[in-house]
Amino acid sequence: MLITVGTLADDDRVMHFHYTPFVIPLAFSAVIIVALLVVAWQNRDEEVAPWFAASLVALLVWTVGYTLELMAVGVGAKTFWANLEYVGTTALPLLWLEVVLIYTGHGRLPTAARAALWALCAAIILTVWVNPAHLIRGHVAVVTHGSLTALSPDYGPLWRYAWVPWAYSLFVVVLLLLVRGMVHARRIYARQYAALLVATAVPLAAGSLYTFGVSPWPDYNPAMAVISISGVLMTYALFHYRIFDIAPLARDAVIDEIADGLVVVDLEGRLRDFNAAACQVFPALSDDAVGRPVDEVLAIHPAMLEGLRREAASDSPREHAPGDGLVRADVSVAVPGDDGGSRRDFTLHLTPVRSHGGEIVGHALLLHDVSESVELLERLERLASRDELTGLLSHKVWLDEAEHELMRARRYGYGLGLALLDLDQLRLVNDACGQAGGDELLRAVSAACQKALRPFDIVGRLGGDEIAVLLPHLTAAEAGEAGRRLRDAVGALQIARGEHVLGISACVGVVAVRHLTDEMLSALLHQVEGALRDAKQEGPGRVVCDGEC
Repeated sequence: MLITVGTLADDDRVMHFHYTPFVIPLAFSAVIIVALLVVAWQNRDEEVAPWFAASLVALLVWTVGYTLELMAVGVGAKTFWANLEYVGTTALPLLWLEVVLIYTGHGRLPTAARAALWALCAAIILTVWVNPAHLIRGHVAVVTHGSLTALSPDYGPLWRYAWVPWAYSLFVVVLLLLVRGMVHARRIYARQYAALLVATAVPLAAGSLYTFGVSPWPDYNPAMAVISISGVLMTYALFHYRIFDIAPLARDAVIDEIADGLVVVDLEGRLRDFNAAACQVFPALSDDAVGRPVDEVLAIHPAMLEGLRREAASDSPREHAPGDGLVRADVSVAVPGDDGGSRRDFTLHLTPVRSHGGEIVGHALLLHDVSESVELLERLERLASRDELTGLLSHKVWLDEAEHELMRARRYGYGLGLALLDLDQLRLVNDACGQAGGDELLRAVSAACQKALRPFDIVGRLGGDEIAVLLPHLTAAEAGEAGRRLRDAVGALQIARGEHVLGISACVGVVAVRHLTDEMLSALLHQVEGALRDAKQEGPGRVVCDGEC
């Protein structure tokens, strides 16, 4: 079959084409490349996408040029299309190097290096077209092998010592970058790197057979025929592993040796990466979980997820300016362990993950374990606010809380009571059972008092065996009844300690105020101390009310 096209030809300005079955795999490869260009367009917001698309265009120029070279009739026509191929084949290694550099997290080439390499690329392409002194091609002729007609591979010194080193040295750098990425990546990303490595190596190996004259098809370059295989591998990586996602860009920041847990999610809320420390907090993290919604992977940690959603949704992530977006929150999560698990406290930092172009492509969740610090602070707070022996409010804190309650009572006009409890035989217990026995009894008395009171009554240890209770919203009669409940709760205690059964009684003084005006806490304390003295004078287990209790 002979096709005639009205364009510039050798002698008569008409270019002729004939069909050969050798172009069938080339046509299939071209279709695959166009499909990949569509995918690149759909991901055009990613930094690597324009370079990937440019590589595909160079590949398409090479494929289409070689197709037309095989179909063209005449030396001049074949030479024209062969020269066009060199535009693609010369630019492709440099474009693909840019893709792999960005994809592996190394960023783009330095400006000076990029300018020098592209200048050399342009010089090689120009030399191919001009072919001065037959330095690129020697004596061009058409050779025929059955239905295949091709240019004879009579290449000059510049082809051997300029174009071949150019193309193969750049591809070697690309292969080394992909191998390094595959070796250092976790399993799921190693497979992704491997797919790209094979997609690069297969056509390179096939082209090498032609370049070094060992192709099983004489004068036929099989590199373009196997581009379809590479295209399928690229497509597999694109759709199965999502080549344009953030994982390779964020991987440099995910260092397994750091003590803090790190989880990386993309803008759609899918898990993209994690380090070893994060696995200790979230056992559900695994290579199989990569790509799944983080809501599913961390479903057992609703507090963590809620904080993540709230902070991530506080602003549109794509609208942050460079350097901002750091969010801090404190969370507490259950961490499984051999002893049944425990709760650990973390400071959560949620910060954007940016591409090398500055665009936000996801978020990194950093978990800094502050459990020891939180435990220490809580202990210090307890020591500062609570009596270490009984767990009741310390003297100073009780005074502050009681003063605040008096202010509220004055403001809202309600009455309150004040009770002061003193143990009758604590010294005898200390003599009989030692200091440890007395301490145990004080703890039991404190617990019994709290159980006999309302949750919002303010209970504190003023010192020794004196326990003070502020009773808001009680009448005088109700305050007196509260004092008697305290006395009865203490009197009911019996604690076995060795051969001894510890029991004790308490005297209680009570004062009640119906409407507070300018009463000071110090005056009320003085008044209730008087009532307690009167109770102790009457005998053990007495309750004395100052007023109508």
